[in-house]
Amino acid sequence: MSDQDQPKENTSAPDATAKKPKRQRVPKHAKRHEARALALQILYESDLTEHGWEAILSRSESDDLLTPELADYARRLVTGVMTNRISIDATIRKAAPAFPIKQLSAIDRNLLRLAIYELTYEPDVPTRVAINEAVELAKRYGGDNSSRFINGVTGTVAEQVRPTGGT
Repeated sequence: MSDQDQPKENTSAPDATAKKPKRQRVPKHAKRHEARALALQILYESDLTEHGWEAILSRSESDDLLTPELADYARRLVTGVMTNRISIDATIRKAAPAFPIKQLSAIDRNLLRLAIYELTYEPDVPTRVAINEAVELAKRYGGDNSSRFINGVTGTVAEQVRPTGGT
């Protein structure tokens, strides 16, 4: 093979005039959906292991792929659920007396905690959003009947804590 037949090595520097791809703007609701999914994963791990929720949260926040906004909202959710867990669990017992909390699947139990936290302590989250987000996460992570169960219990709780509907 002659020198002309061999591929030439590109030794030039990258073109300084080349445009960087624009960062896609992600809607706020999509970021919050991912923060809810992350919060669910943290609550789930904490529920099933002896790992403290603060340590799990810190480890999760160190992920370079998380945006500060996503990490902040996940932290707010997890901290809120864990701080108010006793009253949230009492709400679950009242809304679903035939289903003891310890007998619920870990996903269902923590989805209910998350949704009830938002319904009870986050007035800026519309009622429909809190319920629909929990149902969507149940479809993604839960069992065959999880989404219907989550929808029923959160609907019952919403009627109690937000009697006017809260949009």
